[in-house]
Amino acid sequence: MGQIHADVTSRTGTISLDVDADGQAEANLTSSGLKLGSGTASTNLDVSGNALVSGKIHVGGSSTPTSNLQISGTLGFVTSTITGNGTIGNASMVLADSSSGNVVVNLPDPRDSTGRMVTLKNISNSNNLFVAGGGGNIDNQSAFFTVSEMGSFTFYSNGTQWYLLQNQADSLSSPDSTLSANLILHWQLEEISGNIAYDTSSGTTYSGNLTNEHQFSGNSVTGALYKGLTLDETSDSVAHENAGTLISTEYSWAFWMKTSFDPSGTPDVAFPDPPEGKFGFSFSSGNTQWRQSAFHMLSDNTLVGANITGFDTSNWNHVAGTWDGATLKVYHNGDLENSEAATSLSLPSAGNIFFYNHGAQSDSTISFDDLRYFGRALSSEEIRILYGLGGP
Repeated sequence: MGQIHADVTSRTGTISLDVDADGQAEANLTSSGLKLGSGTASTNLDVSGNALVSGKIHVGGSSTPTSNLQISGTLGFVTSTITGNGTIGNASMVLADSSSGNVVVNLPDPRDSTGRMVTLKNISNSNNLFVAGGGGNIDNQSAFFTVSEMGSFTFYSNGTQWYLLQNQADSLSSPDSTLSANLILHWQLEEISGNIAYDTSSGTTYSGNLTNEHQFSGNSVTGALYKGLTLDETSDSVAHENAGTLISTEYSWAFWMKTSFDPSGTPDVAFPDPPEGKFGFSFSSGNTQWRQSAFHMLSDNTLVGANITGFDTSNWNHVAGTWDGATLKVYHNGDLENSEAATSLSLPSAGNIFFYNHGAQSDSTISFDDLRYFGRALSSEEIRILYGLGGP
């Protein structure tokens, strides 16, 4: 007996199929056809959810498929247009309009995107398009960019990193190769057990110790770049102490931070005012001068502060500070927010590095991710790329 081709319908109303006995119908056979998932059934087969195919499949008029998926009709992909810094979401085709300024497009983390393929196209030659690697990398780099070109690029994730499969542009360069230059410390905070935050920079190791009996177990959270760490009690911290003098002429630091606590309010628990340390970031203070402030101590031991505004208490925020020997700059989510003159630095006697929950509220919870510390001042484009690597 040969093959029989026919539509499958129900003449007696809807027949529901509960394939896993959970009380929910995974499939429904109606007078219009077979429906899998949610949506409205059409003739033949309508799949509104995920379809797992163990054999070959053909779509359209061909009855002899020669590959896993053969299409003789039209196949539509999820598309989106980005006009500013952002992520690609679930899109397979992204059009980046850089006519109003440089655009950073962030690929998802490759570890969560095995087998995914994405095509990006710059539809303006007015400014640069940056493509960041979403917490992993692209061909052993962290990002690519085009300069005033309307090129297109196709990337594929193998579950470890993104690979550039196709480049339809005259040139492709990678400015972020410099992000490894003078990288002194990098706490990725992706550990899930123990109390050590390992330094993954290639130089001298400056790993951090979780204090106050804090452990990664139970405090490792979904971060801006894969995993992060929550400090949920007053005095919880990650610290590296007595590293020696780490800086002399320039520096940069950058990290992700998330908390529901509003920094514009007056904290219940007192915090040093002005902040302690030779340079860093003060999130909350009873003094507005030191709220969301990058601070820097001059050689005469006075402090200079550069503030940011608009901290998002529902998402991850990227904060970065740079000092080039003359100017202190602070960046928020990739953009320069403020700068202040700072022509000297009171050199630290010891290279102590801290992330900590100072207890602005007795029940405050603060999460951190991906601390990077450099012995030089990063450019604005490098800060933008660091921001592009992660996201809310």
